[in-house]
Amino acid sequence: MKFGTSTLLASLALLSSAVPAFAKDTFIDLMGQSTVAAQTRDWKGGAALGDRLLALPDLTTPQRAAIFSHLCMHFTNMSAFDDAGAACRKSVALDPTSWTVYLNRGNFMLAMGDKFAARVDYHKARELNPSAPTLSGPGTPVTYVVLGIPESSAQVAEAGE
Repeated sequence: MKFGTSTLLASLALLSSAVPAFAKDTFIDLMGQSTVAAQTRDWKGGAALGDRLLALPDLTTPQRAAIFSHLCMHFTNMSAFDDAGAACRKSVALDPTSWTVYLNRGNFMLAMGDKFAARVDYHKARELNPSAPTLSGPGTPVTYVVLGIPESSAQVAEAGE
C-alpha cells in the first residue's frame, strides 16, 4: 500500500497538532527536570529551569514556594550563596508549612557555616513531616547525625549555640 504526499502531509499535520499539548512546559514536567538535575548533580541546569518555571501561568503559592526551594538547593550547591539565600528566604515566606523549604534552607545554612540555624531548620522540617525518609530513620543524612538534631523544640532552644 502506497501513501501519497497528501496523505503523508495530512498525517504529519495531525501529529504535529498534538505535539504542542505534550511539548508545553508544565509545572510537573519542569519540576521533574529540576529533580533529575539535582539527582545528577547538574546544579546549573536545574537553576536554569527557574525562569521557565516562574514564567508559568496560574502558579499556586505552594508551587512558587517549591520552585524557590529548588532554586535554593541548586544555588547552594553552585556556591551562589547570595542567590541561594534569597531563594531560601522566599520559599519559606511563601509556604512555611512545607517541610522541604526548611530542609533546603537548612542545607544552605550549613553551607554558610551556621550549624545552629541549620539545626533549627532541620528540626522544623522533621516536625512538619516526621515520616520523611530524608529526615529520620535509616538513610538519615549525615548532616543530621553530625548536628545531633534534638528531639523537641525545647531542646533546640536549650541547645542555642
